[in-house]
This record gives sequence, structure tokens and C-alpha cells, in this order.
Amino acid sequence: MCAPERTYVLKNYRQTGFDRGLRNVSFSALMPMLPLIHKADTVARPDRNTLVAEDYFAGGAIRPVPCDVFGEDLIYTYVGRPAYRELLRPVCFILRPAPELLQNLFIFDTGAYCTNRYGKIVDNVVDVNHFRIPAEADTIRRFIIRYFGDNESYYWGLPRDQHEIEMMDSLEEFDYSMLMKVLRFSRLGFDTRCRTLENILRTPISLEKYLQGVILPESRSAGAAFMAYRDRCGADLDILLYDDERGQAGAGICNSRLDAALFEYYADKGYMTNEP
Repeated sequence: MCAPERTYVLKNYRQTGFDRGLRNVSFSALMPMLPLIHKADTVARPDRNTLVAEDYFAGGAIRPVPCDVFGEDLIYTYVGRPAYRELLRPVCFILRPAPELLQNLFIFDTGAYCTNRYGKIVDNVVDVNHFRIPAEADTIRRFIIRYFGDNESYYWGLPRDQHEIEMMDSLEEFDYSMLMKVLRFSRLGFDTRCRTLENILRTPISLEKYLQGVILPESRSAGAAFMAYRDRCGADLDILLYDDERGQAGAGICNSRLDAALFEYYADKGYMTNEP
């Protein structure tokens, strides 16, 4: 993540016309709620002040780390998708989306917005907090139905082809609708975070309480910290592996295989439909 030119402030949620409009979106009460996803390195990077997967297993929790954008210690999770930047041999934590874990929900990657990586499409002149929606499961379902149609299309970042962008009567609502209109075209080359709901937490996430499953590279599946955690707490833990070619595969291959493994897991568990 590139450091922004200035530090932003993560403010309390305030209702907007955009999320008031989401209330009119109907959905099935049986629509599966996707887990929260946190993706972590397996090896510490000297250029980043952060923790790695082994630290989380050893400590029993995912902990906040310094954030360049908001200037405080935070945890970034994404609804349903391993959308964080490509990591070399990443570990994917699949977290139960308990209400208390839904804290600060944004309609896209805040880091990309604050560092103006959307470029000429949308200048980052509007307070990033305007792009929040209520941190609630039903709002997430409504957003996915409104802009993607179903969980599967959302997972692959494929917005609805015929989605109509209605005329808006305020700058705030125009920013929302225009951003979503433009970002649905893959030819613009944004990474997948622009089409993913981002959930930011200030508090540690207990693995024992919230960890539903984990996806690891095969070369790291016998790591001491993970094995100790599994023996201590992993009786009901879903464990998936992806082939990282004995630690030799590049980041692109590893992340692609992780994506495929998570999708297969979702399909097996019944997440990829609007009703179970």
C-alpha cells in the first residue's frame, strides 16, 4: 500500500442517501452471508511493520497493525474475498462474520482511494468516510444483490452488466454511483479490491472464537505455530491447502490457486447461491 499524501481519520458512521437507497433492495432472508477474509504473509517483509500468519497462530488472534492511511493500528478484512494485495505464499483466514466483527464497512479499498490510485476516474476529494455503508449483514446482502446479483458474481468481481445508474441529486450520491459505474469495466485494470467490500477493525480477532477455516500453502502446512494451534484449537477447523510448488511458485500463481481453493470451498458449503 502506498502511503497517502496526508493521514485520513476513520470517523464514526453517518447515514447517507446511498445507503438509504440500499434499504429498498429486496433479498432472500436465507441468502448465505459470506465469511470475512483476512490474508497474511508467511514471511516477514523488512519494508513493512506488520505481523505474519505464524504470529497470529502463536498468539491465538489476528491483531491490529499500523496503518499508513488512517494513522492507527487496524485489521483489514474483506467480505468473502481474499482481495488484499498479492502476497508470496499467503495464508487465508476464513472468519465467521459475527455482528461484532462488522465494524467499519466500505464499498471498496480505502487505501486505493486515499492514495488516488483511481486516478482521473474519481479524484479523492470527498472524505473517504462518505463511502461507508452500515456494518450489518443485511446491508452486505443488499449491496451484493444490487451491484452483483449474487454471491458468485461478487466473488469473481463481476458487477451486473445491465445495472442502471440512476440520476442523483447530490454530490455525495453522484460519487457513489459514478464510481460503481466506472469500476465495473475490467479494461480499466484496477485490482480486485475496487469491487470488494472492505471491513476494518480496531480490535483483535480471536481465532478460537471466530476462525472457521484456513487456507495454507502446502510448503507451510507443517509449520510449528500452525501445528500447535491446530492441536490446541482446531477440532472443528476447516483446513485447505493449495499447491505452491514446494515454495517455488510465484505470488501470482499462489494467489490464483488460493482464490480457486476458496471458491471451491464456498461451492461445497453452499455459499454461491442466493438461497441454501
